[in-house]
Amino acid sequence: MRRPRIRTILAQSTSLLAGLAVAVGAAAQSPAPASARQSGPVDPPAVRDGTGFALKLDPQLGEARAEVREGRPVFGFGDRLSGRTGRETTLEGDAEVRKAGTVVRADRLTYYEADDEVVAVGNVRITRQGNVFTGPQLQLKLDANEGWFATPSYYLPLYGGRGQAERIDFLGADLTRLTRATYTTCEPDDPAWILLSETLTIDEAAGEGTGRSASLYFKGVKILAAPVFAFPLSDERRSGLLTPSLSINSRSGGEVVVPYYWNIAPNRDFTFYPRLGVRRGPQLGGEFRYLEPSYYGTVRFDLNPRDPKTDSSRYYYDLANAFTNWRGWSGSWLVRGVSDDDYFIDYSRSILASSERVLPRTFQASRSLGSDWSVLFSVQKWQAILDARPGPYERVPQVQFRNVLRDLRGFDVDTTIDATQFAAPLPGQVQGWRLVANPQLSYPIVRPGWSIVPKVALHATSYQLDDAGAVPASRSRVVPTWSIDSGLVFERPTRFFGRDVTQTLEPRLFYVRT
Repeated sequence: MRRPRIRTILAQSTSLLAGLAVAVGAAAQSPAPASARQSGPVDPPAVRDGTGFALKLDPQLGEARAEVREGRPVFGFGDRLSGRTGRETTLEGDAEVRKAGTVVRADRLTYYEADDEVVAVGNVRITRQGNVFTGPQLQLKLDANEGWFATPSYYLPLYGGRGQAERIDFLGADLTRLTRATYTTCEPDDPAWILLSETLTIDEAAGEGTGRSASLYFKGVKILAAPVFAFPLSDERRSGLLTPSLSINSRSGGEVVVPYYWNIAPNRDFTFYPRLGVRRGPQLGGEFRYLEPSYYGTVRFDLNPRDPKTDSSRYYYDLANAFTNWRGWSGSWLVRGVSDDDYFIDYSRSILASSERVLPRTFQASRSLGSDWSVLFSVQKWQAILDARPGPYERVPQVQFRNVLRDLRGFDVDTTIDATQFAAPLPGQVQGWRLVANPQLSYPIVRPGWSIVPKVALHATSYQLDDAGAVPASRSRVVPTWSIDSGLVFERPTRFFGRDVTQTLEPRLFYVRT
């Protein structure tokens, strides 16, 4: 059966009333009997024209129409329809009302035009801005999104949240208050975690949910209870306190950490780690992250202004940054350091961290020099602690040039030239320059199903040493290498676990001589 539409029915009712008014006007052209004019109730004022005839206004036909606000159209469907034009319309049997992105379905719907309000009873389902609410009874003003819903279930697909409530109050376009509600982002059958709250306010404009007298359960076990509990509705970052932690070890004693996350901007944030230790006193740590179109990085630090053990300030820092396309250059730097040799032993929270002995301080940058050449510049230094002294050699600096030519009459040419200044960490150690040249020439032969790549290479190295002592100040060597890399490719279509796949077999034979 085709469901009638509200606007069509209203138009037909208006046409019918207009026809009745014309018929009444035609009947009024003949004068009424004298007896009728002198008996009965007093007639309402008549409208007269120039001929002296009057049109009687019958109170039963002149029922005042309720004031209707102009707005967006309302569409309705249902198996049965009844109502009064301009006042209310009732739809029954698979009923539905639509208006401006809001869809209400129920067994019975009544729409009050003057208040723009719908009252729904029986298997009610409302969809608005993608959010879905279901329950037995609803009263809602459509445009204002104000009303209430009895014992509903709800699903917020934009945030993945769902739950149930004793009552929902719609307080505006983006604000909803739930009474004795549950909330989770897990599957409904077996949620891993669930939030129970006496009142739960969902503020979609702020992207935040706020629960009062709330309890958080994980696998059926209550893990947190709070008078006020705020949480984000989406994955967007928010400023606020993070979960505190308590640790106990033999060196620091007990320690409490209460982190605070500061969402500075969409591309910047800062996490503070204030600590209070039984033996170490108050401390402050932090991590600052930033992300820009051409660079990004992190700044980490830990600071104890006064350690009772050493009666001095102790600290750790870690600076990391990477950049791209800065006047054609791309690169990165990493700088790490500690205040003293025993810092990791006293403050580390894991065996791996306490075993660190060498902290890097590096910088490198590279850029392209045309289509075939590129250059790399780098500096590498270290902070060595405890038994790692005197520490590794430092590169101050390293400069590398590379040239790549592809398909030069079938040949590929790859040449690398590297010059490095090595600095000794202690005076009197051997140090100096190293120059490396590594040209390679290959002739790839690649065909469907097989390939052969013969290659010849030369590795030449020259050293210029300072403080060499008994070692010669200048040393050089040249090492030639040739190789053949060959392979076959077999493939066939097959099925694994009910899925069509392509199986490949690639035997390879590689021979090299230096």
